[in-house]
Amino acid sequence: MSDTADESAELSPATAVALASSAIAARGGQAQHCTNCLAPLIGPFCAACGQPHDTSRKSVRRLLGEAFGHLVKFDSRLMRTIFALLLQPGQLPLAFKAGQTQRYVPAPRLYLFVSLLFFVILSVSGIALFQLEVNASRDARIQAALQGTGSLGAPLKAAPVLPPLNQRDVLALESKAQAGKLSGADVERLRNALDVTTRGHFFERLGTVRSHIPALQREELRLLEVNVEAQAAIDSRIRWLAAHAVKAFDDIADDPAALNAPLSIWIPRMLFLLLPLFAGLLWLFYWRQRREFLLVDHLIFSLTLHTFLFVVLMLAAFAVQMVPAGIVGGSAQAIVAVYFFVAVKRFYRQSYFWTALKAVSIAFIYTYLILWPALFVVVAASVLQA
Repeated sequence: MSDTADESAELSPATAVALASSAIAARGGQAQHCTNCLAPLIGPFCAACGQPHDTSRKSVRRLLGEAFGHLVKFDSRLMRTIFALLLQPGQLPLAFKAGQTQRYVPAPRLYLFVSLLFFVILSVSGIALFQLEVNASRDARIQAALQGTGSLGAPLKAAPVLPPLNQRDVLALESKAQAGKLSGADVERLRNALDVTTRGHFFERLGTVRSHIPALQREELRLLEVNVEAQAAIDSRIRWLAAHAVKAFDDIADDPAALNAPLSIWIPRMLFLLLPLFAGLLWLFYWRQRREFLLVDHLIFSLTLHTFLFVVLMLAAFAVQMVPAGIVGGSAQAIVAVYFFVAVKRFYRQSYFWTALKAVSIAFIYTYLILWPALFVVVAASVLQA
């Protein structure tokens, strides 16, 4: 039997199975065939299609016993994966590189599960990913500049859309007002100017954030939206964007969580595209080790790191309910930075100097040249969708 096995090792899998089955039959054994593909069976599983040899109908008790066994086995694999993800940075991509594919949950499946769990928990717990508080009022200096013109508090007219005032404009118009040289256009610009401030709130419960805009200014905002849409002199594309921007601003003023639903849709799509970009960035920094680290190895590292990021965000969403947001945000950034450094050092096995230099460079390029611009695009798309 051993001679036959040695010979069959050099043959194709199908031929080797056939020879082993013939050897079993020659020694008086009964050759059996797979009920699915009819290939010869020489073990508990079919070598051709993988179907188990035992396909007989089972009792409910046996089915429950097998289900419990699979559950325990899955739980043990899942717990091992969670332990490695949280406390052993770089272990999961190392295991994949070493071919240990059955010891841990596959990185793509783990990423999809954790990212989906993150958004489901936020939805069920009533915690918003992001809320924008909007406050609008008349600037005190603008009110002072309008004193004596008879225009303070006058209703907004259907005038052409005027550019916003900056600090230099306000100072220039104040000087004109003091000299009594305000023109009609100047007065109109001052009347249309609002002192608008915004404040972002991350991971706060829905309904706890409120915008503060006086009724008069709220009505002016709505009238401004109508005026923008009515301006025939403005290019149609610019008019469309301006009208949507004013409408989105008004919607956010009514509901600070208006961006939450669009962001929850667009952020997973954005990260799905950024995962291979981050892997490509790793490949560029470690291109000299391209024979040892394939692009798929960098991709598994990217998946693992972003999975850990979702875990940190999940914990931060609950921590911010009890601890000031500034402390939670700073702690989360420090944890991710340390985890990234340790994972890079463990996975790529370079000196501390080169690891620190490359980790800082990768983090800077990814955060400020890739992630933040992508988030800006996502927020803009969410504003138009709100």
